[in-house]
Amino acid sequence: MLRAILAIGAPAIAALSFACAHAAAPVGVNLGFESWDEQGHPGRWAVGAGSFHVRKDCDVAHEGRCSVRFDDIATASREFASLGQGLAPGVAAGHRLKLSGWVRTREVSDGYAGLWLRVDGRRGSVLALENMHENGSRGTGDWRRFEVSILVVPNAARVIFGVLMTGSGTAWFDDLSLEVDESVDVPPYPEVEPAPRPVPSQALAGDAALRIPASQLPEVNAEWREEAVRRSHPIRSLFSDDFSDLAFLAPLLEGKRVVQLGESAHGVAEFNWMKVRLVKYLHERLGFDVVAFESSLSGCDVADSRIGSEPPREVMRDCIFAVWDTTEVEPLFEYLEARRKAGHRFDLAGFDTQNSGRAKGAVSERLVRFAAMLDAPLAAAILEDEGGLRAPMAATDSARIAKSYADLAQRLSRRRDELVHRGADAAQLDMTIQEARSRVRYVRQLALAPEDGFAIRDEGMADNLDFLLDRKFPGRKVIVWAHNFHVAKEPRADADAKTMGTFVEKRRGAEVYTVGLYMGRGVATENDRKPYDIAPAPAQSLEAILAGAGWKMSFIDLSRKPLASWAGETLLSRDWGKYPAKVVPARAYDGVLYIDTVTPPEYLQ
Repeated sequence: MLRAILAIGAPAIAALSFACAHAAAPVGVNLGFESWDEQGHPGRWAVGAGSFHVRKDCDVAHEGRCSVRFDDIATASREFASLGQGLAPGVAAGHRLKLSGWVRTREVSDGYAGLWLRVDGRRGSVLALENMHENGSRGTGDWRRFEVSILVVPNAARVIFGVLMTGSGTAWFDDLSLEVDESVDVPPYPEVEPAPRPVPSQALAGDAALRIPASQLPEVNAEWREEAVRRSHPIRSLFSDDFSDLAFLAPLLEGKRVVQLGESAHGVAEFNWMKVRLVKYLHERLGFDVVAFESSLSGCDVADSRIGSEPPREVMRDCIFAVWDTTEVEPLFEYLEARRKAGHRFDLAGFDTQNSGRAKGAVSERLVRFAAMLDAPLAAAILEDEGGLRAPMAATDSARIAKSYADLAQRLSRRRDELVHRGADAAQLDMTIQEARSRVRYVRQLALAPEDGFAIRDEGMADNLDFLLDRKFPGRKVIVWAHNFHVAKEPRADADAKTMGTFVEKRRGAEVYTVGLYMGRGVATENDRKPYDIAPAPAQSLEAILAGAGWKMSFIDLSRKPLASWAGETLLSRDWGKYPAKVVPARAYDGVLYIDTVTPPEYLQ
């Protein structure tokens, strides 16, 4: 699954864990990099090395004996390395905190070297972040002093700071210092109060119940707010089978064969409910009859074959990742079973290159069975390879295993007609050929750090979606269920990696309508099911504009001209409701759906 990353540029600093100090003042330790541990890392620093070699350099220092040196050893532009320390806010609480330090670079390209500061609230909410994405040190240069600063709210839980590098080349860091500017007074950040879990109802809410109180509206440009008010469609239920409030979608989706439903985070009950309702609407009113999850290509195919013979909950667990193993998603699988029993065609599919769900054993068995129709040694190799699909994978193992899967795909494809004549199920054979091709990408991904594997995975997901559209379900209308990161038509404005949506947009263009789902405030859960706060939307952000429409749930189309003035601007948005990400809304999505207040899912196990 998509990891929670800091979405200003490449660095996934959020993956690091820090212990908060309890000193009264924000005083860091070993800021001159003179102390080193037995692993050769600077003492008291959390290290995220990625594809970099992080080490001491006592031949090059700005002050003292040594500096810390980052060498990119893979020349992978989406990789990063970082050092970090966590501190209690201390005397910085309510003021501005400055971090300065000296940076030296050699041939830094496709990225930068710099400093970073982050302020966290309770339960992991990110209240502020600065990481020099725009003005970091690039190219080759001698020692230069850099400074970043950040506002520390009085009710902050911790401050995290450090150094980072992305891209290729070499960078040195030395002589860091922290300073509090007490001349700046910062008001408290609004505390997040968990909302009660919505109670399912078939009623459509009236305007009064749907209005966001004026006191809760984020700060936003008056023109942008007016445009949001004028263009928004209120959505009046998370649950109702009365779809009259969704009727505005019909003309927007006329002629569309694929509707992609994103979500800015996986652990959100309201996103699950909303997407289940949208799937039902698209099926019953607009003739979409396939739902494809960001889950295993073959695992979901196996699960689909079990609809009607296994309970819906078990079918769900056979197919999808555990992030959606919730009481909100289960009714979709009950609905799939009910439609099939009633004689209405509605199929389940997946398009991910990764394994998910409990059907992965059946997927392996299918791959081995078809390999055995070619020869026993290949079947034995595939059986062994299936047992070794886990990260991290050595590059040599990845190359060897990828060759086995590529050989399987090529030989099955070449002998397809013969194998079908011998009694092989044509649909399963075609799925197995595509799965073998998908496995080639998967094992390449397993040999890389997660951030660098995104591009490989996403292109593979686009290939699998092509297979579903062209071979598995030709001519049929498909609903895609995934994260915003994957379905967006254009990468984030601050990232360069292509994602699934960029390939889908290029290949499918006008037959696709892509919806990004965003949230305003509340509590959600990480992929590991730990809860975290979603603080109110920052001023002038995409979420602030969507909230400015005044509805607790609403939809704004971005596909038809004239566009709203903000739709073509580079705006701040939030991945997972907390990590800053820059987006040009109209270039990323055809429409955006906003839910103001969210709650955690109710997991089934």
